Amino acid sequence: VQYSTKCPGRLQGVADMPGLSVMGGNVDPYDIKQGLVADLWLLAGMSSLAEFGPAAIQKLFRNTSKLDALPSNNFNRYTVTLYDLERWEPTDVTVDERLIWSDARFCPLGCRPTRSGELW
Repeated sequence: VQYSTKCPGRLQGVADMPGLSVMGGNVDPYDIKQGLVADLWLLAGMSSLAEFGPAAIQKLFRNTSKLDALPSNNFNRYTVTLYDLERWEPTDVTVDERLIWSDARFCPLGCRPTRSGELW
């Protein structure tokens, strides 16, 4: 099986649309569509938070500077604050814009950007 990485909005075939954003104005629990990665535990938690509106999801990204201006033309990194339940404290996880891509299935392995161009 062949895998590669692709970046949304970079004319690589993933969410190449105008108005691409980390979070649009309409955060919806149904935005999240699980891909081929077994990460439903994380996606279900994020979807549940979305029930409380955009502010709940924005709080996850609170340590990402200039979130409203992302993605930018530069290489993008996002800091997501999750909780370490063993230590019972917030933990920052930094990810970048690269999505793992299945060349055989012609789709990202993880969660896909929404049809309206939201990446959260």
